[in-house]
Amino acid sequence: MGLKMRFVSSRCFFASGWHLLQLLLLLIDAAFIAISAALPDYELAFLNPLLRPLLFLSLFERTRSVVGQIASVVPAVAGWALLILLLLLFFALCGVLLFGGTDPLLAEGGSDFDDLGSALLCLFVLLTTSNYPDVMLPAYGGARV
Repeated sequence: MGLKMRFVSSRCFFASGWHLLQLLLLLIDAAFIAISAALPDYELAFLNPLLRPLLFLSLFERTRSVVGQIASVVPAVAGWALLILLLLLFFALCGVLLFGGTDPLLAEGGSDFDDLGSALLCLFVLLTTSNYPDVMLPAYGGARV
């Protein structure tokens, strides 16, 4: 930061909000490290990685532009995301009401629809197909003829 302040005039350096954000983030980072070193009982160094994305944004203009473009798209997508969440909630509630309790088809005797939280998780896994076999194979194995 010192080199940047030297090669850019101090008036220009302090006029830019992004330079001030960089300086503030580095000072906060140094303060967390100093407090963690001085007081071993207080572990504040775990907060340092949380500041890195903000520092990255403040350093690179192209990244700020991309994040701004993504932020401008979020309101248009928010309606669809809300609709998907409401549908997940509706079908999770239907699953809890219809299939709650023990399921004889599952080998371990439990159900994915015992409560709303596990039902939402199960339906989210099925929606994203991220871990599809873990949800479907126990029911498939219990229903084989």
